[in-house]
Amino acid sequence: QADSAAYRAKARGRNRYEVFDEELRSTISRRLETEQALRRAIDERELILAYQPIVETATGRVRRFEALLRWDRPGHGIVMPGEFLDVAEDRDLIIPIGYQVLELACAQVRAWRNAAPDGTTPHVAVNVSARQFAHPDFAERVEAIVNDAHIDPSWISLELTETTLMDDMVATSSALRRLRDFGISFAIDDFGTGFSSLSYLRRMPVSVVKIDRSFVLELGETQAGTAIVASVIQLAHALGMRVVAEGVENAERVAALVTLGCDYIQGFYFAPSLTPAAALQYMHEDQRSRARPGL
Repeated sequence: QADSAAYRAKARGRNRYEVFDEELRSTISRRLETEQALRRAIDERELILAYQPIVETATGRVRRFEALLRWDRPGHGIVMPGEFLDVAEDRDLIIPIGYQVLELACAQVRAWRNAAPDGTTPHVAVNVSARQFAHPDFAERVEAIVNDAHIDPSWISLELTETTLMDDMVATSSALRRLRDFGISFAIDDFGTGFSSLSYLRRMPVSVVKIDRSFVLELGETQAGTAIVASVIQLAHALGMRVVAEGVENAERVAALVTLGCDYIQGFYFAPSLTPAAALQYMHEDQRSRARPGL
């Protein structure tokens, strides 16, 4: 109990005290229950993926999806990651979860490939946590998962945050280059919220930059917000990278991003996260209404 109170004191800024009370007891009990259920979920394959379309501005077509984690928890329904990922991080479950997510995404890509009447295969982006990326055999495990799924590595990209990329530049660069040579591409997720160092952008084999939704929300609202988005797009293009804008929810921001030359747009304006079947249907339906210039 004392240890739990001390942990909470540290989490709330240190140099303070916390009392172990019924509220803290209840919190610990819930987290323990979640941890135990999550361990079963990994073993019982209760984790599932939803897919949010990413629209290419030049054509209005869906070329890629982002895989989003969900937990189909018995007796609870679909549980969103915000309700369990912090427990997964604390108990080092994020590593097996991360590999299981990649396995699910690769299997889904293969299923889409087999089901597509015209042979087209959507590109799928998978998020990677800092702990998973720091795992000693990360690159080897990724290669094995992709090979076991019998898919082309170019159909998969891995999304990492700026902080993850900067933790150990030597090890990071080595893992990225090995997987790039294998055929997998990389994206910087939530760009602008971390270090935003030009040196790592220039040195890392990254092909896509994702502008964080907090900047997209300021697009058209403030002169500074618009300038930041425009600058990120120009910088990425100068370095030979493509740009995805996240969290786009209205036509005005879509039009502004098209004008600024953003390559891809992702957000509720086009579609929420979809089941695998709905995602495939969405990709192959008539998308002429999203052709430029109005998308």
